[in-house]
Amino acid sequence: MTTGAPSGIPPQIVALAVRTLPAAHRERYRTEFAAELHFVPPEERLGYSIQVLLRTWALRAALGKPTPAPIGGTAMPTTPRAPLSCRLHLWHRWKKCQTEDGVRYLACVGCGKDMSPPMPPLALGQ
Repeated sequence: MTTGAPSGIPPQIVALAVRTLPAAHRERYRTEFAAELHFVPPEERLGYSIQVLLRTWALRAALGKPTPAPIGGTAMPTTPRAPLSCRLHLWHRWKKCQTEDGVRYLACVGCGKDMSPPMPPLALGQ
């Protein structure tokens, strides 16, 4: 038996809960929780949405753990992606860095890109 489409506070609570999850998993859980909320009787939707919100932190912790390697295989290493602003070359957050031989340069905090040209080396005593 299906009930009416959820409206009011419960869908907003579920949306808030989903926002706390890692970005890679948000869409999956957004659709999953919305589907479950659709089939919960109207008088129980508020309680259900609060339970989802309360359990989201445990789900977030579980999703953050690395997945085990498949049986008989090895897990592929993953590297974190650069922020969207860096990938689209919109803006970078620059910080001052220095090599071991004293050459100063600017590097983006998000993606590690170096700004050219390098800054002059530090003089002794600075």
